Amino acid sequence: MRNVLPNSWRDLTILSQIEFNSFILNNSDNLERINRKKIDLVYDFYNPSEYEVRYIYRQTFSNAVFYRVILTNENYTVFPGFTSRFFQAIIMYQNNEYKLLRMVSYGFLAHRLGWSENVVHRYMSLDIIEKDRFALGLMLTMADITVDANIRYVVERNVTPFSDCYYVPFNIMPDTLFDENYDGGYSRLAIYYAYFLVDTNIPLRYSIQNAFDNDVSTSYVFNNNISSNKELVFFIGSLHDSSNIDLSILNFELINGYAQSTSLYQANNRIKNIEFIIGSSQIGKYRRINYELEDNNMSFQRIILDINRISEYYGRFSLVINEIFNGTRYNDTCIAEINLYEWDFMPYVIEYDDNRK
Repeated sequence: MRNVLPNSWRDLTILSQIEFNSFILNNSDNLERINRKKIDLVYDFYNPSEYEVRYIYRQTFSNAVFYRVILTNENYTVFPGFTSRFFQAIIMYQNNEYKLLRMVSYGFLAHRLGWSENVVHRYMSLDIIEKDRFALGLMLTMADITVDANIRYVVERNVTPFSDCYYVPFNIMPDTLFDENYDGGYSRLAIYYAYFLVDTNIPLRYSIQNAFDNDVSTSYVFNNNISSNKELVFFIGSLHDSSNIDLSILNFELINGYAQSTSLYQANNRIKNIEFIIGSSQIGKYRRINYELEDNNMSFQRIILDINRISEYYGRFSLVINEIFNGTRYNDTCIAEINLYEWDFMPYVIEYDDNRK
């Protein structure tokens, strides 16, 4: 699984045949929903009926157990990476109950680029965000990757109604998160992220989920060869709760650079100057906070944002990299970790209204 789930594979245990059979028996309703959903996730010229449940992996935390159900059209000894096509669903077991959380596709054609020979393949991953083995939320990451006739890969901007990435804390996760008519509009923190470095063998190896996996050995790597854009846009959207109180974000923490080792840290670019734009000029209300990061610091650096009512800024803030410390070997700018753990998602929540003035 390391070729297709670059972070989560280390934490997964494949079920034995006895465990597999027992899981299938206890999840007949969930599996029926999964089989209905796979038809909606791909184009008509694929044959979803060929994709069956062939692998089930377990991931254990102190507060819940998660099962990754993998549907493929063949038995893989090793997943081949960018040529793999499969469906993945996550089922949570908690309080003696199985709950289907989300299902995504991986590696299928998303669309063609006009009359050119280029096509776009979509790679989606599901990751459990955790702190000290306590599961906090579910993160979905999506990347559209353009493939030309020579199998050369270029990361493209998201072209669907879905966010590039979103995070749903479990303590506000709605029961309707999995739905046959799901349109991506339920509770989440959406993150629109800049182009990332693509490994053609492991497409999501350097993608945005690396910054939220509680693992300093992985990093989100901006692709400086594709674009000069180095911006992350965070959008706090529709975090529903009966209290209806605004979300407050007081602190923002990150680990700068590729922090797996000192040599990789020095070899890659690190952020020198970073700017937070809270709100935007388009909505007529915004703040700017400029911050200088320390170099040779592979620990969390805290930035005080002090956003008391994020809804006043339409739930939006951006992180923009203005200046870097140059790496000794690579021209890749990296972020090892971003800390969301101190964000008070409950009970500080918002109702977002596009028509609000």
